[in-house]
Amino acid sequence: MKALCNAALHTAVRCFALGSLVLMPSLAWSQVPFTFATGTPALASEVNANFAAVAGVEFIGNAFGAITATDTVVRTIDVTVPTAGFLIVTGFGNSTCTAVTSFVAYLQNATTGVSSPTFIDARAAANFQYYSTHFVFSVAAGIHTLNLRSFCTGGGTGSINGAMHAIFMANRY
Repeated sequence: MKALCNAALHTAVRCFALGSLVLMPSLAWSQVPFTFATGTPALASEVNANFAAVAGVEFIGNAFGAITATDTVVRTIDVTVPTAGFLIVTGFGNSTCTAVTSFVAYLQNATTGVSSPTFIDARAAANFQYYSTHFVFSVAAGIHTLNLRSFCTGGGTGSINGAMHAIFMANRY
């Protein structure tokens, strides 16, 4: 039952994230300060201002590396948020820890000090298993450092591979 719930949650988050990516361009482009017409020259400063206006829409980073019993930052993404809103962050992939330990993963906004609940998976064998952790951070405008953190309990060691995604959604009210 737990596996079914985890699969359903993961599928829902992926659908939401993909749906957000489809909808985000229309939301983001409605906020750009400059529009351009065919055949009209565009100034670099205007193009850069448009990119700055939609900064923080999507960030993707791979997470690979060795993990130990020490709580370690596996992946970091720095996100420049243009206005107050929310960062929807996911970390998922495969991990392994030596037998008779647990794998732990969580997300952290190092800028604000807020962390997600931990994903904990007790291991009966040292084989790769799927992990997935998701969290929505309330954020103010500015640079936010997001971390995917992980470790093996009980002195275990292992490895992690996967991805970390962050999608920004502005407050609308």
